[in-house]
Amino acid sequence: MNVSEIITLNEALPDGWSMVRNSEGLWQAMDPDGTVRASGRIRGTVMGQAERYAASATPRSTTPSSSTRPAAPGERVWTARVDDAGNMEIEFEDGTKFKVLSAEALKVYEEWDYYDHLSVTPNVMPMGGSEYYITNHDKDDDFVHANFLDKPYGNSDYTQFINHIDKHEGRVSIFNENGNEFWWMIEPKDLSKAEKWHEKDRVIIGKNDVWIETFYTDCQYIMINLDCSHLPHIRISPLYNND
Repeated sequence: MNVSEIITLNEALPDGWSMVRNSEGLWQAMDPDGTVRASGRIRGTVMGQAERYAASATPRSTTPSSSTRPAAPGERVWTARVDDAGNMEIEFEDGTKFKVLSAEALKVYEEWDYYDHLSVTPNVMPMGGSEYYITNHDKDDDFVHANFLDKPYGNSDYTQFINHIDKHEGRVSIFNENGNEFWWMIEPKDLSKAEKWHEKDRVIIGKNDVWIETFYTDCQYIMINLDCSHLPHIRISPLYNND
């Protein structure tokens, strides 16, 4: 590769990006920090991937956009994503992370947007391929398969903690550092699952909207305890108006 070709390539890339061809013949586009964000054997395809990545890149933040609508119960706001070596991670505003299955990563990368409203649903289907579904309610309820990756921050205003849990009556309240408190009623069949849950455990609220679940419970939401090793979830219903 001659010098003029390198210059021409770099001028077509986003500001601060560079592009090289490695010893295996793969083109690699690197961001201003030197991280490879796109690679492949077709130069034009790699350049296009780099342009799309740069256009969608945004600083990580735990503060939702003021222009977005408030999240409904069971929804989270998507604030960051990481596309590193072909891996697609979704990070919510409280820092909770999920890894999208590789077969669906490109769809998320090209079609989903930051600050979309997402919800988490346990995948209860046998051989379902993932631990959870992530549904995008701003994209006609499009969904992808994903696995849990990392817990929420311990000091985020949006991280939700168990404030009180009555394991006999089935009532549980959660709160966050913004001072918001919400009360839920546990599905009676799930009370035994909460035996080892404790105050201050970090949780997220998701949706119980897999069709087969409608045969077993009227609960439309689930609560996942992220401080338990096997990530148990219980089915819940609002005890009061949690809007």
